[in-house]
Amino acid sequence: MARTTETPSQPLVIVVGAGLGGLAAGIAIRLTGRYAVLVLESAAELQEIGAGIQVSPNCTRLLERWGIARYLEGKAVMPACSRVCRWRDGAILSQARVGEDLQARFGAPYWHVHRADLHSALLRRLEDLGGVLRTASHVVDADPAGDDRGQPSVTLRTGEVLACDFVVGADGLRSKIREAVVVPGFGAVPRATGDYTFRFTVPAEELARDPALAEMAETPITYSWWGPGRHVVAYMLRGGTVCNVVAIFPDDGTLGLESRGAGDIDEMKAAFRGWCPRCVARPA
Repeated sequence: MARTTETPSQPLVIVVGAGLGGLAAGIAIRLTGRYAVLVLESAAELQEIGAGIQVSPNCTRLLERWGIARYLEGKAVMPACSRVCRWRDGAILSQARVGEDLQARFGAPYWHVHRADLHSALLRRLEDLGGVLRTASHVVDADPAGDDRGQPSVTLRTGEVLACDFVVGADGLRSKIREAVVVPGFGAVPRATGDYTFRFTVPAEELARDPALAEMAETPITYSWWGPGRHVVAYMLRGGTVCNVVAIFPDDGTLGLESRGAGDIDEMKAAFRGWCPRCVARPA
């Protein structure tokens, strides 16, 4: 079995999956100073997937402690407040200060971050710490208990077997590592939640050209419209240059269990017909 690491004198931890969880696990392990880390990713290259993430002080505290916050300067947005609006007319139902108030209360900021920016920051920090990322490495099986010498391993789709001292599974909904450590098939199939989501972004300059939407581009506020069975959330990302929109609606069972796919703008309009004009406005 092959055993590959830049620091062979240290015990090796293999992390399967280079998403946010996998990279975070690799950083935390490297920061102990005791282990070498090899992160395996099935994709041939890392791509920009997803959009906005609301990052609470519980998380930003760790990002700062781990030395990651500096990579997000000019990209993370600290909203001034969070505003809940009535779905039909946009009337403000409640409003709470969240930016500087939360930082003062909890000792760490509350941010809105693009997933790709956070992912890039985590990867840079992992590599700074000497962790190794290997792409095009699709894990199809794992032996966490180890061979007769007690050495765990993972097997790639190519047939290559990589030995290590510990395996961390961060390979998502259809995790091969989960199947290797629990009853086969347990929790391996995604379950319908009863909801689907439209996700998209709008450049800030497009918002600024529309009088009804200009305020959203000027002041970082979390807007949410709540209505019967569905809701819409909007907030700024990437230093205030782009607005992230999430529109949640009931799943009627016709869309299947795919985790992502292209949406239909007419279907989205129909799902929110009659809502607040600002909520359903189309930027100029």
